[in-house]
Amino acid sequence: MASPIPILCRNNAGTGFLLTDVKDVWLVTCVHLLSGLKETPLIDTIFTGAEMRIVQTSSVIPLFLNDQRRFSVVINETTGNLVDAIAIKLKPHEITSLTSFGMFEIGSIKTTEVGETVTASGFPDLGKKLGSGINTFDPIVVQYQVDKVQGLSIRLSTLGAEGLSGGPVVGESGLVGIMHGDVGDSTAMTNALVISLDVVGEQLLR
Repeated sequence: MASPIPILCRNNAGTGFLLTDVKDVWLVTCVHLLSGLKETPLIDTIFTGAEMRIVQTSSVIPLFLNDQRRFSVVINETTGNLVDAIAIKLKPHEITSLTSFGMFEIGSIKTTEVGETVTASGFPDLGKKLGSGINTFDPIVVQYQVDKVQGLSIRLSTLGAEGLSGGPVVGESGLVGIMHGDVGDSTAMTNALVISLDVVGEQLLR
């Protein structure tokens, strides 16, 4: 089983994971870790100069190489904003540096349904820990039930946790999606939300 990856994007800390189709490998996480926005508009300058730092390693993954974009995002046709998911296609030396985390295979992506038990893994409060000088982190695994499935969004039974954003959500039969936020505003968050990789994966992983 692949492990979650602790990442730092600008001043936002969260989680990522690796996906592969055997030929290529992508680092997958949430757009909002780069933009700092709950809803990210389609503006290329949001990503200019951005990079992902892999916590506890020396690995730095830039979003552009020689001014060439090397990531994929997906437009939400309903809102016109970006779906809160980003995939960066990795170079061979980057893959080697991250191999110890393991990889999910694209073929493991599955649909889910209401009532299924799923698990999310990642690094809650990673940003706070980094800010306080803590530099050793172990991922946690949180169990949920699927509460609702609508389009590309999967709602879970309870609240998520800051720092789990971008982490993998795994169901009984395979990889379900990407943890990305919660229902509600900052004063009254309720159910965790997941982006369905079964819905957006084909566009994201290219």
